[in-house]
Amino acid sequence: MIDRKYHRIVFSFFMSLLMSCIMSLVISVFNVGWVSNTKEEA
Repeated sequence: MIDRKYHRIVFSFFMSLLMSCIMSLVISVFNVGWVSNTKEEA
């Protein structure tokens, strides 16, 4: 599928992509919080 000499580069690319997505999710959840579906009447 992928040439043996490129495995390290491709693995590094996908791991960095995955880590940036995970960190963006964590930071967004930390700043915004989970959205609840409860209706609050003010």
